[in-house]
Amino acid sequence: MRFLVLAYSYPPTVNPRAVRWGAIAQHWAAMGHHVDVISGWAPGQPREEGHDQLHIRRVGGNLSERMRGLLRPGGAIASPESDRRSSESPRTGSHRLKKIARACHDATWKKLYWPDSNCLWQTPAVKAAGRLLEEHRYDAVVSVSIPFTSHLVAYRLAAQLRNAAWLVDVGDPFSFMDQCTPNNTALYRGKNTAWEHRIFRRSSVVSVTSDETADRYCALFPDCADKIHVIPPLATQPCGPVNDKSQTDPLKLVYTGTLYRDIRNPTFLFELFGEILKSSPKRGLELHLYGLVNDCSDIVATYQRKFGSALRVHGTVPPAAAQQAVANADLLVNLGNSTSYQLPSKIVDYAATGKPILNLTTIEHDSSAAFLRTHPATLTLRDNEFLGHGRMIRDVVRFITAPPTVSASTLRQWMSPFTIENIAARYLELAVPTETVHAPTTVWQKAA
Repeated sequence: MRFLVLAYSYPPTVNPRAVRWGAIAQHWAAMGHHVDVISGWAPGQPREEGHDQLHIRRVGGNLSERMRGLLRPGGAIASPESDRRSSESPRTGSHRLKKIARACHDATWKKLYWPDSNCLWQTPAVKAAGRLLEEHRYDAVVSVSIPFTSHLVAYRLAAQLRNAAWLVDVGDPFSFMDQCTPNNTALYRGKNTAWEHRIFRRSSVVSVTSDETADRYCALFPDCADKIHVIPPLATQPCGPVNDKSQTDPLKLVYTGTLYRDIRNPTFLFELFGEILKSSPKRGLELHLYGLVNDCSDIVATYQRKFGSALRVHGTVPPAAAQQAVANADLLVNLGNSTSYQLPSKIVDYAATGKPILNLTTIEHDSSAAFLRTHPATLTLRDNEFLGHGRMIRDVVRFITAPPTVSASTLRQWMSPFTIENIAARYLELAVPTETVHAPTTVWQKAA
């Protein structure tokens, strides 16, 4: 069979949708299916590349990527030494230019673009995909968000799809995103909802990654409820090792991911860590943060001064370095989102390690807590329980120093719904008639 995937983000870009669809496309190609991918181009990437049954075409990006490079902020908290070097650096003028450019961007273009900051990709993507649709007959076309622009590309080409199914794959919701909104919702909220509904109605099937997101969409677009299916997160790392790290001094708590003041605020983590330090074993503790701190830089800086070397902020690191940090951790920390319909993409890879996971939540119906409910090595804590922190601290210290053990067979069984074989098969089942696909069926259940 032949598939056309419209995904702005694709490897070597590293983000959740790029990693997910890079793995799925490669798996489909290895099964003998032909997969064409239209993605966004970034400096240093080839415009076209082919691997047997898999062909990638990267389009657009000449202007947008240069603007993105100029506006991209730094994310890590620097050390005093690096601050001194930065203040003496001849690139101070460049830093000021970036600040001016970002201020101008935020006051003009950011308030006007629609549907998202990748909207300039739409025209070259439509042209490239249109040529492929003229040359080939596809069994299915998959449009991947974020960004929502990918779905608009498919919508504009709907008349050329002929008998091809159109699968709309939703990473993060579009019309009801209350934090990190994709555009100026004061101007476009009604338009966002109307167009997402239009996309859903025109599509053949819609996939989301959590039950909470599916429930929200079914309530918002009840006429499309029968099209909406849940395909869970993809494990990008193999299972294990299973609690086989010999604990050394000090114990290492590791968090990987991006911080946001409104969505994934680290304050509860830091307050809890401060209390744990007072009751921790003599071996000591270190908390390591990997990833952008964004608008939480002042919060992180405050606690860096308080904790000193016990809090290590590494900023953005290559994927291999982040994976090594997770492998070296004694305990993994997850910060649940402040929205129930967003599941942190890294949570399934956390689970695959078999290491103990400390899951910190701020809302009642936390998607991470639901996902990890049956995981054999997870402790979930709610921030409003911190008032009775004596019991909480004892529970955490016991969890850190004597974590539950997980057998290899238990972990493999628990992780089986999230393997590339099962995830790729689920997409095949949705994208083409079941009688034409001879692949194992895996249904995501809420109880998993």
